[in-house]
Amino acid sequence: MGLHEVCMSPDKRYRYWLEANVSDDKDRVCMFLMLNPSRADATKSDPTVNTCKRFAKDWGYRTMRVCNLFALRSPYPRSLKESTDPVGPENDGWIVRNARDADVIVCAWGNYGSLLGRDSRVRRMLEGEGLAGKMRHLGLTKMGNPRHPLRLRADTVPMQYLN
Repeated sequence: MGLHEVCMSPDKRYRYWLEANVSDDKDRVCMFLMLNPSRADATKSDPTVNTCKRFAKDWGYRTMRVCNLFALRSPYPRSLKESTDPVGPENDGWIVRNARDADVIVCAWGNYGSLLGRDSRVRRMLEGEGLAGKMRHLGLTKMGNPRHPLRLRADTVPMQYLN
């Protein structure tokens, strides 16, 4: 068994979700909804995934799951602009399925989420599913977008994002 469970496209170009068990506590799921996946997969992690795992464990969740506005795997957000399909053909379906299963959805895509109007589209999609009450953030950027978890204080706690 690997470090994480993941769902990727057959060509590994897209990662739709990544999951890790972080404790033996109650079976509660903390979902982070970020911008796009880097190269973390079933056998390797990265600083962002490690930070999300630490937060989820500290907040009392058993499972940490990551979905992204864009499923294209790249450590460079600018590559999203260069791709003909940065979202990925199955991404919306996986976001909704994972959001339904989660106890909390931590929105954390930073300032680039507005590319292609993606942040607004996903917010509307989750609101339409009746999931707005689960949505949280870890602070807002100066532009009013939900902050990315990397480089946040360890004692940061989620706050209500949408009412």
